[in-house]
Amino acid sequence: MDPSGAASQPTDDTSTAILRAKKSPNRLIVDEANADDNSVATLNPATMDALQLFRGDTIIVRGKKRKDTVLICLSSDDVPEGKIQMNK
Repeated sequence: MDPSGAASQPTDDTSTAILRAKKSPNRLIVDEANADDNSVATLNPATMDALQLFRGDTIIVRGKKRKDTVLICLSSDDVPEGKIQMNK
């Protein structure tokens, strides 16, 4: 039972599945880059390890409007985890 006294609902209820947040490890928040290069994306080394990326790998970034961009991946400790630095 939950605190309101109602019976608790199962966690795998399909009627509320659309309301739950999706777990997507590949989704990163874009931050403005310091460099002037439009073909480079900078990530935290821990994020690169989680995504199994190496320095110099080419990655495809898909934006909000479903446009694809090919970038070269670099690492930097200055970038927070869960963020990616690139020119907007």
